[in-house]
Amino acid sequence: MTALTKAIVGLLMLSFVVATCGGSNNTGAVSPTVKPTATPTLAPSVPAGQDVVGVGEGLTWDGEVTVWLLNAQVFVTDSDYFDPDAGNKFVSVLVEVEALVDGMSYSTFSFSVSDSQSFTYNGTFIGGKEPELGSSSVLLAGRKAKGWLTFEVPKGEYEFILIMNDYPNYGEWHFTVGD
Repeated sequence: MTALTKAIVGLLMLSFVVATCGGSNNTGAVSPTVKPTATPTLAPSVPAGQDVVGVGEGLTWDGEVTVWLLNAQVFVTDSDYFDPDAGNKFVSVLVEVEALVDGMSYSTFSFSVSDSQSFTYNGTFIGGKEPELGSSSVLLAGRKAKGWLTFEVPKGEYEFILIMNDYPNYGEWHFTVGD
């Protein structure tokens, strides 16, 4: 799949989500709180005073939703149709979303990764690591969704930040993966 085809598919999917989900009437930013977990599988980098955590840690926003980054790894596909472009690789992250109140929604369009050069990459929509998180859902209190998000990034990049930007909620998870 060429980069142009991927971009077209991504724009079409984003247009669909925006058209069907509508807007939000929230006007204030909500800062997450860190929810402690078991020992992370990769060493986290947590700058003091920032809403940045590592693998194995969750962020909770306004008592409504907790998002966890459970794992991060290079994804090697066995498909002949969905290989990364030359000079790139796939990186997959395992994410869990937990609703703390009824009607909490999430969207995979809220997630991206940034590399050490500050370039940002959106998720792939076809051919990612299974089971995928799914594009979006509304959860009842206590319900969870878990799955992989896959991003196409340059080979040679090892340090990444998973970014969740679902206004007004914003959080970052630092992680490292090889080639």
